[in-house]
Amino acid sequence: MLISLDWLKDYVDIDLSPVELAEKMTMAGIIIEHIEYPSDGIEQVVVGEILSVEAHPQADKLKVLQVNVGDKVLQIATGAPNVAVGQKVPVALPGAKLPSGKEIQAADFRGVESCGMLCSADELNIDHSEEGKAGIMILPSDVEVGKDIIEVLGLDDAIMDMELTPNRSDCMSVWNTAKEAAA
Repeated sequence: MLISLDWLKDYVDIDLSPVELAEKMTMAGIIIEHIEYPSDGIEQVVVGEILSVEAHPQADKLKVLQVNVGDKVLQIATGAPNVAVGQKVPVALPGAKLPSGKEIQAADFRGVESCGMLCSADELNIDHSEEGKAGIMILPSDVEVGKDIIEVLGLDDAIMDMELTPNRSDCMSVWNTAKEAAA
C-alpha cells in the first residue's frame, strides 16, 4: 500500500526524515519496502503563462509561443495541440532536468529559437496515461507565474510503499497508519 508522508503529517507530528520513519515502522512490524520521491529528477521547471500563440513560419505542425515565466518572457516552439493564450503551464527553463534524464537547452526549430519547453504530465512523471501524454499540462488559472512546479503540484513529498501482512489490515487506512507512526 502506498502512503504519503505529507498525508500522515495531517494527523500526527512527525519530525523524522522519511528514511528514519521507514526504519522505525519496519522495526515495529510494518515493513516499508521502498520510498519514492515524486520530485526526483525535476529541476528548474516553473509555472509560465502563455502570452501569445502564432503559427511557425516554416512548419505547419509547430507553434511559436511567448511565455511569461515570472522574471522574463521566453520564446518557445511547440507541437502541442492544446495551447492557448492565457493558460498557465509547466515550463522547463534552459538547463532544466526532467525525470526521464532529459536536459533542456535552447534549440533551433526550423529557424526559430526555442528557449525552453512546455511539459506534459507524462514528462513530469505524474500521469502516464494517454491523456497525460496527449498534450501540455494545463494548470489552474490562480497559480502564481514563476513559482517552482514542485511546490505548485505538491511533489515535495515522500511516498512510502508498505508491505501489509494479513494481520495488519488495520493499517489500510491513513488514520490507523498515522496512529502506528505516532506510536
